[in-house]
Amino acid sequence: MAEPHITIWAYVSNPQKSEGYELYGFQSGSINILTRGGWTKDTLKSGEKVTIEYFPLKDGRPGGSLVKAVHADGSVNTGDPLAIRFAELKRRSAPPAQPNSPAETSPSEGAK
Repeated sequence: MAEPHITIWAYVSNPQKSEGYELYGFQSGSINILTRGGWTKDTLKSGEKVTIEYFPLKDGRPGGSLVKAVHADGSVNTGDPLAIRFAELKRRSAPPAQPNSPAETSPSEGAK
């Protein structure tokens, strides 16, 4: 049986790793759902730098459920609608956060 969800693999800069990066896996909805949301086979290009908002995996491995991908030009592609709703609920219930510089951003806040 084929996997109905998409998986995006991304190398995330991590100076603490000997390689200088860590491999993250992000899962989202089905191809059908993402296509309706504007995704195409060319939405993410190999080597493109994007900022990814996601829900981290509960077991602590690098990756999670894709909420959105923000491209360098500011365009945004959203992930699974359920993940988006959870992200909105989490933002509403969280206390106001202090802005972080990109160097202070933790993997649970987004991967670059």
